[in-house]
Amino acid sequence: VVGGDETPVEPYIILNNITDPCLKKLIESLQNSNKLTNSIGAILQNVFGKNERLNLTFNQDNNLNNNGVRLNGKSIPPDNGNYEIKLNALSLSKYSQERQTLTIMHEILHNYFWASYNNINGLQKNNHHTNMLENYIEIMASSIEDLFHNLKSNDDVTLALCFDDFFVSVDWPEPNKTIDR
Repeated sequence: VVGGDETPVEPYIILNNITDPCLKKLIESLQNSNKLTNSIGAILQNVFGKNERLNLTFNQDNNLNNNGVRLNGKSIPPDNGNYEIKLNALSLSKYSQERQTLTIMHEILHNYFWASYNNINGLQKNNHHTNMLENYIEIMASSIEDLFHNLKSNDDVTLALCFDDFFVSVDWPEPNKTIDR
């Protein structure tokens, strides 16, 4: 009850509507991670899990695409304090749990940027990836290592996984997605 009236207090909401049990568990791992050692988990818990104005919902959409190109995940711009992450369990199922978790982290960061910067100083959606690469790649790497201890022995592999997450998320024409060896 708020202020003596009968209005119930709204809970701080992080809603996990994912039906795929493996993907659902990966989100729960971030929600329950140690906030002192997992920065992305801390963002999830401290921004969306403790602020009554910011609600985050994870929804599953196995037909998620952009102009016919299948997407692994997508963040929906906020509507009146309601943030949404859509995940394609079908397309993500071909990746390791570590790689799936990086996609979840990536989408959490999109929502964090919207919540924190509110497009101040030109940090529009198209600059989110630049901000992630310049300021959050090491944070993503240490956060994924916190959840998957097997990655701690080889930082180069962890960083490669993080960069791969960005590589497949950027909407480049296919000829530009080749890597010269």
